[in-house]
Amino acid sequence: MKSVVEINRIPEEVFEYLSNGNKTNEYFIRDFEVKPLVRPPSTDGIYRLGTYVRGKGAFFGKKVSILYKVVVFTPGQEVRLRSEDKEYDSEVIWLLHKTADGNTRVSLELKLVMRTAFIGFFANTAIQMLDPVLTGYLQHSLSRLKHILEGKPGEHHMQPSIS
Repeated sequence: MKSVVEINRIPEEVFEYLSNGNKTNEYFIRDFEVKPLVRPPSTDGIYRLGTYVRGKGAFFGKKVSILYKVVVFTPGQEVRLRSEDKEYDSEVIWLLHKTADGNTRVSLELKLVMRTAFIGFFANTAIQMLDPVLTGYLQHSLSRLKHILEGKPGEHHMQPSIS
């Protein structure tokens, strides 16, 4: 599942905002809270290589808590988080590219494989069926990010709920 948006800001500014884990919940879907864990190498919530991140919330009626670790951190270009849980194999990938006019093309990709313990034998089939919904949530998060970084007061975005 992948979504892309162009933001009228330079990549360094977009990356600075994205790498602050304390700001993730400003643009991410309402029912899923993302929180950097205070332990080395990040005691300030800023993502770095090796930083741990906890995602908690509801996912289609089931409570979820996923521990991620930042496994790739390339300033101005990429942040990749990989799950360290037994129920899921997932990656969250942020890629930033400078456009010809100096803006930033941001892509957000979620690679998700659920183990059968999570929702049963057809777990991966369920993910395929939910792909359009999850892609919509990614796009909504990117739209909110664009709205925040471009500073367009007066526009209001509703937060979707995963239920």
